[in-house]
Amino acid sequence: MKLLLMRHGNAGKPNSTEYPDDRLRPLTRPGREEISKLASLYYKMQLRPTLCLCSPFLRALETAQIFCETNKTTLLEEERLASGAGFGNYQEVLQENFIGQNALLMVGHEPDLSKAASALLGINTAERLPISFTPGGLAILEIASIDTNSHPAKIIAFFPPTPLLLL
Repeated sequence: MKLLLMRHGNAGKPNSTEYPDDRLRPLTRPGREEISKLASLYYKMQLRPTLCLCSPFLRALETAQIFCETNKTTLLEEERLASGAGFGNYQEVLQENFIGQNALLMVGHEPDLSKAASALLGINTAERLPISFTPGGLAILEIASIDTNSHPAKIIAFFPPTPLLLL
């Protein structure tokens, strides 16, 4: 199975005056435009997951909605992918959705995504993947078995958004 891990689009800096509840911070207008362009590019690259699970935070939900509308992908909110989710949450969600999926997209937050990718790749969780997911960044992992301890995932591709947006 291919697992696509994507960080939400640009939502600006946290601002407790404007958004006392950070869960409600939306994508910026440029963030929405960038995600729309990236979703179209990913569609042309045939990155079309059959299911998308996303954090319930508004910026992640908006990112997932744009991606899923462009790619005709089913979208479900997943509370366990909220900002601050540990690898255990990602692992549970993956285990529950592993069977029957050719490709699964999870839209979440940093540093959660880097930690989850590191653990799935068999990298010590005290260390971290030497990449970080910038807003709109996407990693594609190949997962042969749900038991990633004995069969770690393989990274197929990593797409930082900036070079793609120049296309």
